[in-house]
Amino acid sequence: MKPVDAKEVPAQPAGKDAPEPPGSPFVARAVVLHLDGKTEAALTELERALQGKAGLSSAQLAEIHSAAGYLHFERGEYEKSADSYEKVLDADPEYPSADYNRALCLEALGRWEPAAAAFEKVLAREPTRAE
Repeated sequence: MKPVDAKEVPAQPAGKDAPEPPGSPFVARAVVLHLDGKTEAALTELERALQGKAGLSSAQLAEIHSAAGYLHFERGEYEKSADSYEKVLDADPEYPSADYNRALCLEALGRWEPAAAAFEKVLAREPTRAE
């Protein structure tokens, strides 16, 4: 299984006064790079965003770390992916899918007991979850 995508960003009104979706434009550039087959460049873009993290909100930090976790998982870098999802949860403990994605990382690392506990936490919070 692969991690599920980060939470959807609700549609925003257009115009100069429209609020920017969390993590944008960093996440948007990383997505374009990733879709263009440039995963390393996408990760570099996300790391660049985090260098100035003092100006980022918790929502932006969570989204950037979630995107990094997804890319690391896709590359088979499960430890880095798990670390990214931990940072998501540090920034936003209620971030959708972060606990589930972290559990997938722990499972991929062969850490069965922590993975099972993480999956149980997800099921307790979301008993109808389909994955």
